[in-house]
Amino acid sequence: HLVIVDTGNGPSDSSPRGGMLDGLAAAGIEPASVDVVITTHAHPDHVAGNTDGEGHPTFPNARYVISDVEWQRLAEQPNEWSQTQLSAIADRYERITPGEDVVPGIATIPTPGHAPGQMALLIEDGGEQLLHIADVFHVPFQPAHPDWYLGFDADPEQTVLTRRALLERAAREGYLVIAYH
Repeated sequence: HLVIVDTGNGPSDSSPRGGMLDGLAAAGIEPASVDVVITTHAHPDHVAGNTDGEGHPTFPNARYVISDVEWQRLAEQPNEWSQTQLSAIADRYERITPGEDVVPGIATIPTPGHAPGQMALLIEDGGEQLLHIADVFHVPFQPAHPDWYLGFDADPEQTVLTRRALLERAAREGYLVIAYH
């Protein structure tokens, strides 16, 4: 499988604009060759690159995966952004329960707090494990201070609980962790 995790800002007016397609082209990867796009959570800076800005899927042959909790949140709290960005490819989205595998070697872990349906990913290959934590942490000081949160976490108390549990699990299991924002 060729998997993309979160598509970034894409061609939106958000800043900074994504350079994902340029990066893929530099690596010799055509958008049509991507067969899975995983959405860790449906904030604009993670999904605006799902379409080309005109409602066409950026990855025309991919199945798009999102947690059922996150999809339901969008249905219950629709806004102009979600209607234009996600509804354009709604028929391509597969909704899963956090905890399910997306493809062999990529398992999802529920990480609510920043967004109700946010998922981390546990990626396993050749006996090695990488934990992709999405937006569980936003800035470098947060792993050392998991109780410090920013104003844009949907549920600050849950965010802190999720961080602590994920840090404990990563330390216990010896995961390599990738964090970015």
